[in-house]
Amino acid sequence: MRLIKRISGLLLLLLMAIVAYPFLVPPAPPSSGHSIVINKAMNRLYYYSNGKFERHYPVATGREPDLTPEGDFRIIIKIANDAGLGAESVFGTRWMGLEVPGDEDGTRYGIHGTNEPDSIGKHASAGCVRMSKADVEELYDRVPIKTRVHIVPGTVVQRSIIQLQPDRSG
Repeated sequence: MRLIKRISGLLLLLLMAIVAYPFLVPPAPPSSGHSIVINKAMNRLYYYSNGKFERHYPVATGREPDLTPEGDFRIIIKIANDAGLGAESVFGTRWMGLEVPGDEDGTRYGIHGTNEPDSIGKHASAGCVRMSKADVEELYDRVPIKTRVHIVPGTVVQRSIIQLQPDRSG
């Protein structure tokens, strides 16, 4: 009986480590230069400079898993306007457009700010990657045009954990 309890405890610990690992350890960078990895399930963006992890940011991604495209893309356009972008500043103050098949001008999918700051950390967008004002402005200043962006789906378990987080909007 003791052996079974020990084995059960070790299996539980192993399962917890497997689930926690992607929340604690950044993924490998897609290139040795400037690059970004976005995990849609975890709503987390990882920024790398010269192949070295710099920091991660909370983001909002698509309401449904298929809304935010997955794969390897590049930032092909950057637009800044401190007064806001789009009607009612829906895109915040910064836009970094992605070259996605079918959207070669970078105007359909992007990494941008938002006028809905409570959406950050949630699956809430129509497909773009939303960031807080301070975070998107910091990232915008760091990344050059042609920065590689690798968007991964993450796992169902990661998405479930994120969806279980309590609503902090008050």
